[in-house]
Amino acid sequence: MRKLSLKIFIGVCVIILIIIGIMLCPYFYIKKINITGNGIVSREDILKTSGLDSPDVNLYAFNSFSAEENLLKNPYIGSVSFQRTFPDTLSIDIKERKPCGYIPYTNTFLFMDNEGRILDSKSYYTNPLPVVYGLNFNNFTLGEKLNVTEPEKLQTVVDLSRLMDTYNLTEQVVRLDVSNTYDIHLYVNNIDVVIGEFTDVNWKIGALSEIIKKLSPDDKGILDISSPNKTPAFKYLT
Repeated sequence: MRKLSLKIFIGVCVIILIIIGIMLCPYFYIKKINITGNGIVSREDILKTSGLDSPDVNLYAFNSFSAEENLLKNPYIGSVSFQRTFPDTLSIDIKERKPCGYIPYTNTFLFMDNEGRILDSKSYYTNPLPVVYGLNFNNFTLGEKLNVTEPEKLQTVVDLSRLMDTYNLTEQVVRLDVSNTYDIHLYVNNIDVVIGEFTDVNWKIGALSEIIKKLSPDDKGILDISSPNKTPAFKYLT
């Protein structure tokens, strides 16, 4: 029995020594890091946050769980996965959240994704996305869904944003107003698009995508697509 216990002890020690040897061996230091899926978050930030900005990180000693936890603190990162490839390559796949609109707040704009989550807060914006009006709230937390006083309005914005993305309209709509959910308006260039109630919206947004193809960016007027039972009407304004 003692001999068996001694053999087990020696075996465990050998295994531990092998593991330590692997973790300390420069042969297994990460020499190549492949990062995919990132467009907003820079490679440098991903490496630094993951603890991979050092040249002597061992492939098998690297703590991917801790790295994932740290990366997910960035509101723009929705998910992350790691894959090790023997002997020295690490692949990181990032799934980013992307802004679908901006919400004015005091002297800033809140960047919101298509789940109603706030990704960023800046005094300016550059990408062409709708500016959203009509949402009432007192504060916000980066990375969290906006806590509005009327949740149905936020859900309306979320659903419309997804539809606009489906019909490739997100960058053409400059403003979205849900102040009155019975009289929703979109603004495309100089055109006030009357959506009306949040009903038959798939038809309405689909109709909008076809109609604006026939209009000039200089056209100014009111487009009423509030009812699928009526022919869409465009009234020119001078």
